[in-house]
Amino acid sequence: MSKVTIESKKAFEGEEKAVLEEFKKHLDDLIEKNKTNIEAFLAPSFVLIHKDGKSQPREGFIQDVIGGALNYFKARIIDPSIEIENNVAIMKVDVEFDCLVYGNKGVFTLKCVNKFEKINNNWLFINWNTNN
Repeated sequence: MSKVTIESKKAFEGEEKAVLEEFKKHLDDLIEKNKTNIEAFLAPSFVLIHKDGKSQPREGFIQDVIGGALNYFKARIIDPSIEIENNVAIMKVDVEFDCLVYGNKGVFTLKCVNKFEKINNNWLFINWNTNN
């Protein structure tokens, strides 16, 4: 059973729905620490921009998730908006995490701007900017 919920007044269809469902699945994979799925969804050029502005490349992010520095227990995707143009999707969304990250436990809401690109018919996560 998923530990990720979506709260939205909008009903998504087509590619927008596909992007949203892939992001939701990714959050479940982070919660479950499913390294294989995390690696498959993150593009080689993936960068996470933390709330404090620090950039973290793909391998460092994966290491922190699998190694336990980033522990996610539940997530809530709140009011996502998705725009797609030329196989690139931009998602603006609030994500509420129940988590233990870098020693800080609590429920935190991140204002995110996420970038995805459709490569070989699959949506890949390119950039996760939580510094908004």
